[in-house]
Amino acid sequence: MDQIEPCSLGPVIIQVLQTPPFSKFKHLRMEELGERKPLVLPEDDNDASTSLTKPRRLIIIEPVVLLYFMAYVPMIPLTEQYLYYKVGQLHNYTMGEYNAGNASECGGLVNKSDPAYILLQTVQAESSMFLLYFTLVQTVPALFTTIFFGALSDNLGRKIAMLVPICGNVLRSITFLVIIHFELHPYWTFLAAVFEGLSGSIGAALMACFSYLIDITTHKQRSFRITVLDSMIGISGAMASLGVGYWIKAQGFFYPYILCTSLQTLNLLYVSCFVPETVTRNPDIPIVSCSHFTNVAKVYRTGGEKYRQVRLILLLIVLFICGMPLISSSVVTLYLLNTPLCLGPVMLGIYSSIWLIVRYVGSVIAVKLFSRWLQDTGLVILGCFSFIGYLLITAFATNNIVLFIGPAVGVFASLIIPMVRSIMSKLILPKMQGSLFASIACMETLSVLVGSSIFNPIYQHTLNFMRGFVFIIETSMVFIGLLLTVLYIYLTRKVVKAKTSNQDR
Repeated sequence: MDQIEPCSLGPVIIQVLQTPPFSKFKHLRMEELGERKPLVLPEDDNDASTSLTKPRRLIIIEPVVLLYFMAYVPMIPLTEQYLYYKVGQLHNYTMGEYNAGNASECGGLVNKSDPAYILLQTVQAESSMFLLYFTLVQTVPALFTTIFFGALSDNLGRKIAMLVPICGNVLRSITFLVIIHFELHPYWTFLAAVFEGLSGSIGAALMACFSYLIDITTHKQRSFRITVLDSMIGISGAMASLGVGYWIKAQGFFYPYILCTSLQTLNLLYVSCFVPETVTRNPDIPIVSCSHFTNVAKVYRTGGEKYRQVRLILLLIVLFICGMPLISSSVVTLYLLNTPLCLGPVMLGIYSSIWLIVRYVGSVIAVKLFSRWLQDTGLVILGCFSFIGYLLITAFATNNIVLFIGPAVGVFASLIIPMVRSIMSKLILPKMQGSLFASIACMETLSVLVGSSIFNPIYQHTLNFMRGFVFIIETSMVFIGLLLTVLYIYLTRKVVKAKTSNQDR
């Protein structure tokens, strides 16, 4: 029997699928909620111009994320608690023996006219501003380097975008080791922030890792794989953070930073030797060029469906608004250290670990269970409601029992960011994923910057009448993000309805 050439069947199949009733079913299946077909350009998802090489190994990027965040996440409470401790020393206030986690002295400060209480609030306020300045010095340069390396990775490869932030994090931890060992003034910590910021910090690392993941996954796998990778960030950080409080209590801040430095050095070796490149380098693209910045803007300028630009920008705003309270954590740390909760380093580490594990494991379970009935946008809304509940409970917590109920209510809070990432990645072609995730990482970095600039001063100026007032502000921001998600769904359904009507004609 003569074989039929596959190419001869193509036009026939396409013609059949484009006629009723098949075209209507195909349209509804592929375009439901606008999350199945890239909107930027009309090329196919497997456009050869992307020059992507998919490795055979399934598990490649996960060890990078595991090692990076096992080193990075403990640095957050280490930095916050170290600055709090050093600012206290500058005012001759150490909350008893800080390393002993003596909460009784803090909890006994109920008289607001007590000089010890006034001193505690002074240390709280000054620590809040110190953390704000540290965040500014770190995140401002990271905004530009993240965009630069994101667009660069689309043409010169993902590995360089991974290696640079890892190197910057190693320099940060080494700088802290020197500061702690020689007991230098807290202002020297800004040098560590400069090293971290110039390398792109966590934004560049996230951009590189998620862009790599998009390179090696299909649309069908993407939502779950992104959620799993995002959950690994929290779980790996929780594993490392759990012991940080005990370690600070036993040996201070120096040796935990040695562990962080060692983990990132190991990560540097793993990426250099065992992570294959997925993007074929284009020799015609210069390493230093303004086009790397303009390529990011092209993601949101390129023509496509009606409301395409508005929908992408809406998702970006949701990331920004919800990312401010979800990612910025320095106020939470100060809030828990303050009266009446007065958590010591050990309890603070336990609480942080529980909060991270619960919400990230919950997000993976939610995607696996609820994705049959809910689109990605529905999961975003679920995450918003869960996070609002957590924030309200935290705002009014006066004891540890109420405080630890918060993570149980916020079990789905971490659905917001990975689901928005997934939706946006499905709307953009592979050759623009680096630029897309550069803009996403830049927006997340900006959310940390703006969040710290807003929440830290609010916390500082509302300590005397309501300590948890800042969480009420955060709740309202998440609610705005929820409303914008509903608006995105409305616009998407409007586009789908218009396309269905046109095809029926």
